Amino acid sequence: MTEITSPTTLTGVKYVRIGHGVLDFGTDDEEYTWWCREDADWRIEGGETVVNDGEDRAIVEPPNGQTFICEITASSRENDTGPVVCRLE
Repeated sequence: MTEITSPTTLTGVKYVRIGHGVLDFGTDDEEYTWWCREDADWRIEGGETVVNDGEDRAIVEPPNGQTFICEITASSRENDTGPVVCRLE
């Protein structure tokens, strides 16, 4: 798992897992983690499927085998505030 600590654009994102203070982005090759504050600025546009993944996590997937492109603003290892924007490719 790769931690995102600088501005990053991910393509081919198959899911975004949402937890308390963390977003995980899954691609074919890797899983990426962005550590953030609880009040961080992030949004996922066009996500169709939300799956409960335990008590404090959810997974947002794009519809019909599509993928997201995610633009992530990061400046440190933790407590980032964003913004993060994911939209359909």
